[in-house]
Amino acid sequence: MSKKILSISQHKTVCSTPATPDAGYSKIYVKSNGCWYRLDDSGNEYPLGGGGGVIDVGSGPNSSLRINNCNTASSNYSTALGRCNNSCSQYSTISGGCNNTAGYTSTVGGGRGNNGFGLGSTISGGCNNVSDGASTYPTIGGGCANSVNGAASVVGGGCLNSACGSASVISGGSNNTSSGYVSTLGGGLCNVSSCTYSTIGGGYCNQATSPLSVIGGGGKNYVSGCGSTISGGYFNSSNNSFVAIGGGRCNTASGYFSIISGGASNFACSISSLVSSGNLNSVTAIYSTVINGSNNSASGNFALVGGGSNNTASGSYSIVGNGSINIASGNHSVIVGGFCNNATSGFATVSGGRRNTASSDYSVVSGGCCNTASGYSATVSGGRRNATAAVCSTISGGYLNNISAVGSYSAIGGGYNNCITSSCNVIAGGHSNVSSGARSVVGGGTVNTASANTATVSGGRQNTASGSDSTVGGGLGNSSTQPYAAISGGYCNVASGASSTISGGYRNTASGASAGIVSGQYNSAQCVSTLVGGQCNTACHDYAIVLGCGLTSNRAAATFVNQLSIVNLPSSSAGLPSGALWYDSADSCTVKFVP
Repeated sequence: MSKKILSISQHKTVCSTPATPDAGYSKIYVKSNGCWYRLDDSGNEYPLGGGGGVIDVGSGPNSSLRINNCNTASSNYSTALGRCNNSCSQYSTISGGCNNTAGYTSTVGGGRGNNGFGLGSTISGGCNNVSDGASTYPTIGGGCANSVNGAASVVGGGCLNSACGSASVISGGSNNTSSGYVSTLGGGLCNVSSCTYSTIGGGYCNQATSPLSVIGGGGKNYVSGCGSTISGGYFNSSNNSFVAIGGGRCNTASGYFSIISGGASNFACSISSLVSSGNLNSVTAIYSTVINGSNNSASGNFALVGGGSNNTASGSYSIVGNGSINIASGNHSVIVGGFCNNATSGFATVSGGRRNTASSDYSVVSGGCCNTASGYSATVSGGRRNATAAVCSTISGGYLNNISAVGSYSAIGGGYNNCITSSCNVIAGGHSNVSSGARSVVGGGTVNTASANTATVSGGRQNTASGSDSTVGGGLGNSSTQPYAAISGGYCNVASGASSTISGGYRNTASGASAGIVSGQYNSAQCVSTLVGGQCNTACHDYAIVLGCGLTSNRAAATFVNQLSIVNLPSSSAGLPSGALWYDSADSCTVKFVP
């Protein structure tokens, strides 16, 4: 009979492996050790689970192992299954796999080349994982070339991870290190969580090196401050206690309790400083904030930059809302927006515009271009190239208007090239007007001057009020040169007597005190006299009245006319008062008067 066995009813115990069966056949047999085996047509022998079993007593007391697989169970209550496994210490267990080693009270579930030397360690599977002998109760879930050497440390899986801090945890990833007490690392690549209670969620090349520090993810982030957090992003750095970076790139938060929400290359370097977002923003003073924008700086305590670019809030409590290249350097100063504006003193404000400056306490520039408010509580509402240096002065608008430093409480409403050089003055508008006397007023017009105290020029052109309390209402080239003198209008009139008056006309002169000229031209009132009109008349006696042409008074208190026409004279003196005129029809109509 050949080696082929088609049916076997009885099996003889053999001491060694029989000859290899023919191709396509197998042999099943029991050896003297009481175990069943199968021999295939290639000469490979396999133990079977039936019959006497494949588990045997190991060399250690109460130990067990799978036989004929090069397993070793050499200590009390040790177990070694699988192949070429070594359960070499008390209570150690290897459930399967190959080339695994289990130390005192440690467990290896399976895998290959795993070494559980730590007291009470557990390696569920994987390959080449190591539980260091100095550790107690560590755990490796799986993966490859992971190590645990901290008490109660855990590596869930991944590759080349190391949990070396007590109660440290690495869930997965590759080349991660969790070396701090109760430190945690979720996953990622080349992350390091190296201090007490530090945490890294994931990402790559992140480092959490301080107690209670947290990195959520991202890449190359670094936390070195106690209780600090980087949520994500790239190349962010948090290096003081209790600071936070939400994300972004290349941000640095180095101030105690500082925050950077996001953006790129932002710096929060002082206590409780904040950068919300943007690029190249810097906060270097306590409790200061940059909300957004680019290259903005909040360097004053409690300062705020809302957005824009290249703005600076360097005064304490200063604010720049938006715009570009604005500087709020005064304490409590404010720039709402615009371009190249400066608020350089306490409580100064620039609302907007371009190249405006508010350089004294409580000064305001509302807008416009190249305006300057350099006086205390001075205001420029708008316009271009307006400047006021006086206390509580105001320029509402216009171009090239100016109030000098001595023009306190003065105002220019608008216009062009108007100038105030004394206090409490007003120029409402116009062009090239000057108000240089205290409390003087120019209403408008062109090239008008109010140069005496309380003088007024209402309008017109090239008019001058140079006497105190003098007035020019309008016209051209009129001059009121003495106190209380007044010219209502006309052309080239001169009121050079105190309290003199010229209502209008051309080239009239009232040089006497309280003299008056109603109208006409080339008239002269030299005393307390009156010229009603006409031309080339002269009133040179007190209380004289002249009306006509080419007349000159020759006595006081008289009226001078060229010709006199009287209409409707009474024809009788009956009932007339003394001094009244009447004509006598019986005496050739002679005009007579009542004595």
